[in-house]
Amino acid sequence: MKKNMDDSKPINYFYSLSGFLATLLAFFISRFFHVQDISTISWLILILGVDVSHVYSTLYRTYFNKTQRLKLNKILIFVPLVCFTVSLSLAFYRVELFWTVLAYLAIFHFSRQQIGFLRRLCAVKDRFLNFLEFVIYTSTLGPILLWHLQGQKSFNWFTKMDLFYLDQITSGYREVLFACVQWVVILIFLAGIMISVVCWFQKKITIHVPLIVMSTFISWYFPIVVFNSDFIFTMANVIAHGIPYLALVWSEENRTQSTFRRAELFFIFILLFALLEEAFWDALVWREQGTLFNSFYFLPHLQPSSAALSLVLALLILPQMTHYALDGFIWKKKYHQ
Repeated sequence: MKKNMDDSKPINYFYSLSGFLATLLAFFISRFFHVQDISTISWLILILGVDVSHVYSTLYRTYFNKTQRLKLNKILIFVPLVCFTVSLSLAFYRVELFWTVLAYLAIFHFSRQQIGFLRRLCAVKDRFLNFLEFVIYTSTLGPILLWHLQGQKSFNWFTKMDLFYLDQITSGYREVLFACVQWVVILIFLAGIMISVVCWFQKKITIHVPLIVMSTFISWYFPIVVFNSDFIFTMANVIAHGIPYLALVWSEENRTQSTFRRAELFFIFILLFALLEEAFWDALVWREQGTLFNSFYFLPHLQPSSAALSLVLALLILPQMTHYALDGFIWKKKYHQ
């Protein structure tokens, strides 16, 4: 990603503060409107409108971009084939393992995005950046480890029990381990925020660096560890990840004259893809959004552990897995325009 950033661009505040603002907004909505669960409206806005849609925005950086197609070349063919093969093998072997592997891939992908934005916003290339990357990893993966120690909550990443909870450890040892990990995570975060603030005062970095360190910690630690609300977790998680990614793709592709220059066409296009995918997910697998997708219920509701379900899971998850994999290439300097 490009490193020459300054404080004057409003979109940089968007990248650095989105996690903090999403968590704050989710907390106030939950607190004052007594919202704990995901309603049909919030599902439409957060899951379909942001989470699934941002996956399809990757098309703009890859298959729809002539320059990127030439640069990525065989990667754009090889990656989907590998993703499909892996996901189909996992689903055939055991559906539960399929969701577990996918959950940890998603967690790593979400964490890596924060590293990507940090590199984008920080012009310094030395041990200071390496330390801040360590702080970001601690601020994202630390709360995930604490979640493993806390056990099942009112929310999941994808499905119930898709993570390996450490409930086999006796409660006394778990409490001690939880407290130790919690203090390590908090202390590393505090060290990162203090050092980055000092560097900002010394004009070595922009204000966006301490902001993204702060924002990352807040949007992972509080929704996962402190609160036990499906709404807060989903809203903070989805908005902090999906909306900055959409903004990044649109701003980059608009700058380089992509397929669609008009914002409304960009969002309508990816929303239509997201809507169609979710219709098939709900009709064939979940059957949870009948109000929205009842017209697709002529399709069979696939039975658990069936070969047909394994094939459908591998096909429907392909855009998401391809998005995870391609995201590791398209922002690298070698492929970045």
